[in-house]
Amino acid sequence: MSAGREEFLSRLAANFPDVVAGFGPYSAGLLHCEVGDFRQATERAMDNGRLWEAERHFRLVAELLAVAGPELRNALEISYLEDLALGEFTPRGTEPCGSGCHGN
Repeated sequence: MSAGREEFLSRLAANFPDVVAGFGPYSAGLLHCEVGDFRQATERAMDNGRLWEAERHFRLVAELLAVAGPELRNALEISYLEDLALGEFTPRGTEPCGSGCHGN
């Protein structure tokens, strides 16, 4: 049996209850919107330097993709992976390497 919305929500609630609690008012019941809210949580984690948390998100997505049915796979591929950081630019830590980099 392949995983769907219920498995996604169950795993998300077990691992990231704060993400589920932060779902937007129009997201509940709409898989693509729920996955999109999860993606936004991943982007916030990355933007705030919580890369360990973002890695946990990525691991959950990888686990779900391995067992996902067509609807969940589509939502994860479109509303999570394709939209991840789409058009976003976070300047912190992206400055060009100056004379002090790499021991220069």
